[in-house]
Amino acid sequence: MLKLRFDRRTHAIKVLVPLLAIVIIMGASYSIRAHDDRPETTPVPTAASATQSVQEIVVNSSHIVGPNTGGLSIPQQLDRSVKLPGIKGVVRGVVGTPLVRTLPSGVPLGVVTDFPFSVKAFDGPGPSPYPTGVPITLRVPGGATGSVRVRDNDAPTVTAGEELFVFVRNQGVIGGGNTSAVLVASSRMDVFVVRNGVVYGQGEWAQLAEPIAIFEKHFVP
Repeated sequence: MLKLRFDRRTHAIKVLVPLLAIVIIMGASYSIRAHDDRPETTPVPTAASATQSVQEIVVNSSHIVGPNTGGLSIPQQLDRSVKLPGIKGVVRGVVGTPLVRTLPSGVPLGVVTDFPFSVKAFDGPGPSPYPTGVPITLRVPGGATGSVRVRDNDAPTVTAGEELFVFVRNQGVIGGGNTSAVLVASSRMDVFVVRNGVVYGQGEWAQLAEPIAIFEKHFVP
């Protein structure tokens, strides 16, 4: 009788030990994943070779044009926009073929896409910071360079050849900041696309669709 009890206990221990080991390993693995704060990266195969890959880094900058404007319609928000600190108005122009660049170390969102931008007009309460007819650079966060592709989920969608309205506002140090030759558009709310005389918004203003003449009135006192 004693031998039978001993054998049963021995058998139970032999069964429990492997199960306990599995639980400990799974718990340790979950703990490592739960505390991994590294940026999300996804290997993307390149056309050149299946053995090479592009590391895709996804960021969420969430740059917003102005403070919370809950309860206001999109046209009402645009009416108030030029009264907000750091916003001068909007420039109108056409973008050319882009070039992806890596900015100096320490600049937030260091991989950017630069579009040649031909300024056609400016709408705002003051003088235009970018003279009409003078080509400048429209800079958008993100792009693919070498083995790294940076994608900013809040960056505007810009395509070569499009006519755009772009907010001129204080961008801080994002993309190196605005200069006399560079205009940064870090948010989808910064850029409006013109198609067949109608202005369309992006991001939170994606429902906007207004004729150019109506749109321009939002920024002129």
